[in-house]
Amino acid sequence: MPFPINNSSLLCDVSTGQPRPLVPQSFQRHVFEAINNLAHPGVQIYRTTAYHPQSNGLIERFHRTLKAALKAGLQGPNWADELPWVLMGLRTAPKEDLGTSAAELVYGTPLSVPGEFTDPTPKPLHACAPNDPFSTCVRNLSPLPTSHHGLPSSSVLQALCDAQFVFIRHDGHHGPLRCP
Repeated sequence: MPFPINNSSLLCDVSTGQPRPLVPQSFQRHVFEAINNLAHPGVQIYRTTAYHPQSNGLIERFHRTLKAALKAGLQGPNWADELPWVLMGLRTAPKEDLGTSAAELVYGTPLSVPGEFTDPTPKPLHACAPNDPFSTCVRNLSPLPTSHHGLPSSSVLQALCDAQFVFIRHDGHHGPLRCP
């Protein structure tokens, strides 16, 4: 097999049944560039430093926010136990520029965190007398309405309501032996 850099031959190891090329150390970079240029035309390699915090401003701002949230939410000496709760708080907090949270952008609906299952304004204490059963008190709790920023508003045209026939498009997976 001719070598792309010069007219020398490439030795192959065939002892395993699958030919493996034996590329000398001095030509490994040239072989990689020749093969990589065929697979990725127009891609250039640029050398950068592995860690340069000044260039990663967005990451550094998040680290600053995470550190401040950990300091605010730290209850005990072990910060690793508090980390999931702090991260959930950061992911459900609305972003200032977007007006919505990261979790809402990912899932399309806001997350229900433990503090939002019931209304934060408690009912008056006299609404549940001590002799009433517990179920009556629980029935008086009202859930908080959630916002639906990610759901598009839908409307049906009047022409569709009056039509005799409607074509329904199904873009799902078609199983075998099914008509198109």
